[in-house]
Amino acid sequence: MTPSPLAQKDLFRHLLVLGATGSGKTRHVLMPLLANLLSQGADDPHRKCGAIIFDVKGDMTAHISAAMQSAGRNPDDLRVIGRGGNSWFDPFHDIQTDCRTVAERLIAIVQSLRSDRSHGNYEDFWGENLRRFLQASAVLATVNGYGDMGGPEGLFRAVKLLASLQSIDEGRAIPRATMEQVRSAASNQWICDRDAEMLTTFLQTDAIHLARNTWSVVCNYAQSYVSCLRDSKIAEILAPSPARPHQFLPDQVMDLGLVVLINLSPIYYGPAARAYQMMLKTAFQQSALARYTRVYFDGKRVRPVNRNRPVCMMIDEFPALVTPGTGDDGDAYFIDKARESKVACLLSAQGISGLRGQFLHPSRCHHLLNNCSYKIFLSCDCPETLDYFSQAVPHEEVDESTLHLAPVDSPAIFHLPSYRFGSPRCWSLQGKSVTTQRQPRFDASVLRTLKTGEGILIEPGGAAEQMTFPSFYPCRKS
Repeated sequence: MTPSPLAQKDLFRHLLVLGATGSGKTRHVLMPLLANLLSQGADDPHRKCGAIIFDVKGDMTAHISAAMQSAGRNPDDLRVIGRGGNSWFDPFHDIQTDCRTVAERLIAIVQSLRSDRSHGNYEDFWGENLRRFLQASAVLATVNGYGDMGGPEGLFRAVKLLASLQSIDEGRAIPRATMEQVRSAASNQWICDRDAEMLTTFLQTDAIHLARNTWSVVCNYAQSYVSCLRDSKIAEILAPSPARPHQFLPDQVMDLGLVVLINLSPIYYGPAARAYQMMLKTAFQQSALARYTRVYFDGKRVRPVNRNRPVCMMIDEFPALVTPGTGDDGDAYFIDKARESKVACLLSAQGISGLRGQFLHPSRCHHLLNNCSYKIFLSCDCPETLDYFSQAVPHEEVDESTLHLAPVDSPAIFHLPSYRFGSPRCWSLQGKSVTTQRQPRFDASVLRTLKTGEGILIEPGGAAEQMTFPSFYPCRKS
């Protein structure tokens, strides 16, 4: 196995790899580090590392299998969501008790499939009616499923059932059995009283009193939305099948130590791939942040989720999946808090400019960069990355006791921990002029001359070292 320059304890302070395409971010840095993490405690079911890997390019399945084999992991630990995968994912699993969120998520998914759809058109005129229809469908699906919405298929059946009301006689009377089902579901607490009231109101007002033409338009739009989802390539991962018997649940990464590869390539799945990747990432992050309060049903009993198992989240080409956030949310917040949940983040990006372009405020990006304590700079020609490297690289033989970091407070609107923000550019020698400071150990221009697999590792304390990272696949051409 390729030796790792970082120990496991180092990785839980998070790592960011910066380098241009072809510089070796994946093969020379991320894959060897992942393999080393997976190898630790590989034979111990309680200590083996769990991992969730997001592949935005769609070419990592063979790489991850090789990493697991190199680490001595059981191949049954691997779950793949995507093309050629063995797992499926219910996009409504974590929200099926909230009909409003179900409706909004379905609309968001379908609109991502229709990325070329123009806004402000005739369809948007019916948006509120569509939301109410889908909300009612979500509750009705839960009623029909005796407390379980039944995933996308259950929602599809409920939409079809509601739409069938248009074919009833002129009065479009609601079958008495349906109303009895709603009342029974509420009394059995399969649905909450609020949802029961919402569905009853919908059935007794919208479904009865809307003009026939209006009702037909709303039904047609709702059915077109679910049909769009069912007919897309992404639908193959939404339900179990002989090829995909395993349901993905975020808690399994932490509790069972599974290795989950999210292999949803936009080339194959289209625009919906990114929407699903973001959904899966958010689901895992929410689960990880609540790790010490979550419980897991293992088929026999409900018990607390494993709280001690190390877990890794690896995202190659991280800017493609950044969640900016505006408060106690988003990737900047998660990476800050993840170490408390024993989750290591291994991230890569082609440059600083790609990261900054995804955040709504510069301080969010600055916060994220600060919390990636270890940084590896590979070959790069991005001006912003070169500038950031100049700020981050330490000076030669500077006595750290003489340094002070000029504090810059986080903007009040961001409810983040009270870190003292400030870039290494603010470092100065007390009692001496700036002109007497020593020269940086590495000039930024060195990044332009690095070969594939060569990089500079900068540690949290400021130490910097140039090294060559061996290829994870030495028998292949880099």
